[in-house]
Amino acid sequence: MSPLNYLDKNIYFYFLLKILLQVKPSSWKGEPEKINQLIRDSKTNSLHLTWKNLRLQKEFDTLFPLAWQLLTFKEWIIEKTKEYLEKYELPDLFPLIEDKLSLAYDNISLTSPYSYRVLSSLIKNNGKTNIFYSDKFWQKISQEKDIIFSNELKEKLIAEEIHGLPLISLIIDESINQGIRSSGGTAYHERIKSMFSKIPNCQMITEKKIDSKNAGIEYDFIYSCKNKKIGISAKRTLRERYKQNWDDTKNLEVDIMFLITLGTDLNERKMKTILEKQGWYIIVAKEIYEKHSYLSNDPKVFASSQLLNDFIRKVFELEREAT
Repeated sequence: MSPLNYLDKNIYFYFLLKILLQVKPSSWKGEPEKINQLIRDSKTNSLHLTWKNLRLQKEFDTLFPLAWQLLTFKEWIIEKTKEYLEKYELPDLFPLIEDKLSLAYDNISLTSPYSYRVLSSLIKNNGKTNIFYSDKFWQKISQEKDIIFSNELKEKLIAEEIHGLPLISLIIDESINQGIRSSGGTAYHERIKSMFSKIPNCQMITEKKIDSKNAGIEYDFIYSCKNKKIGISAKRTLRERYKQNWDDTKNLEVDIMFLITLGTDLNERKMKTILEKQGWYIIVAKEIYEKHSYLSNDPKVFASSQLLNDFIRKVFELEREAT
């Protein structure tokens, strides 16, 4: 078989990077020989089948060490990005906002993943002429980068006609983009857990559970608060999901039900549809609560800031009045 051409070799190298990521060794700083042998010994591994069927063993033996070193470089970039943001940027991005379900906190949380994207690019391309070089952190970055992404590695990549930096940039961007796509809902759920952990006499029982009496109801969380079971449906935005199978709590396994949402798309019609069911309450971001009188005037709607202000007692009082 003739040698791989320029484009094919870079495609194969990118494929090699992707397969190595699937192997997921405990540390890219370890010896690559064990992973090399693992891939060779696997009879079903797609990389093994590819270089066997296409007779790419020579290319594999040459490119594998280079791919390993580049993935070590990638892990270093991610590590330094997190280190910088957690030490210098995130404390400023997230000032002491106690209400983690407010719009103010939500807006900040949505921008933080993009900080990872920008900073990882700066670190990856950082050199001694960088405008940040007077800063000690960036001095250290330049020094460490010279060791990890060494001239020797660069020369080997050039000799093999491999564009290492652009290819590893694709891998890094894919990883960060996936984090951006998946972080919105997950982060919102984590913020709800954080807020409820501060409410006295409330303990989480379970997460992600289908109601035992009505399979159309799914709880994101179930809490026990003063011997009452409280179900929580968390939806950062409602869209058309407010039309789901609501039911009176007397027909459910919980005593009280909370819908927690930012409220940016919660109009009066949607609110009434939800609250017409017995035992349901709505919690919205305080900014939305204060903006719309139909929310603030309804006793079964609460601002997120009220979670930390004797909230459970007020709900129980409303429940007693209803009965």
